[in-house]
Amino acid sequence: MSTEKPTNALRIILTLAGICLLAGFALGTAYIVTREQIAYQEEKEKQKALLELFEDKELSEDKFLETPEKDIPYWEAYENDEMYGYAIKGEEYGYSSTISFIAGVDTDMIIQGVVILSQNETPGLGSRIAEAPVSRYIFGKTIDVETKSPWFLEQFVGLSPLDPINVEQMPEWHTLEEEERQRIREENSVTTVTGATISSEAVADGIHETVKLFKSHHPEKGE
Repeated sequence: MSTEKPTNALRIILTLAGICLLAGFALGTAYIVTREQIAYQEEKEKQKALLELFEDKELSEDKFLETPEKDIPYWEAYENDEMYGYAIKGEEYGYSSTISFIAGVDTDMIIQGVVILSQNETPGLGSRIAEAPVSRYIFGKTIDVETKSPWFLEQFVGLSPLDPINVEQMPEWHTLEEEERQRIREENSVTTVTGATISSEAVADGIHETVKLFKSHHPEKGE
């Protein structure tokens, strides 16, 4: 009886150790497979975003700008062998997730387009920063949608990201008349996504801070 208890204890310890080893192996294998899938998906989304921003331009390979704050991934865009602008990757924490984006700017640092790479904001609210509008009944009238691209991101085209981009609390961009849209553009502003002020401001602040940081440290664009 004196030797049976240690033997049983040893058997239990070896069994638990084996289970731990198998679990560790399974987790490690899953991590490797998942990591490769995530990397593939990220590369796919990046290429899609660059094509959307500069579909008729020639783009450089991946480049990285080192700054004291962080490294900034970017790509140079050329038109007829002439420098046209840059695609600059950045991120900002929104309401419930990190919002990753690429902003396209010309050589005068004016926004030519913005694409959201990834976000996990609240569905139906913050997630609408990357959603295209649809024709529907809003505020007592039917809204005829002229574009299938995200209306929130379209507002940034033509704005200067070197200056703060204001986010106004008012009816959404795609419901406004052109005269009101022009006023908002002149004030370097965008309208917020209804019910998602934090997500909206995160995109605006992220673009402003990233492009400003890029310009101040880029050897050809810095002051």
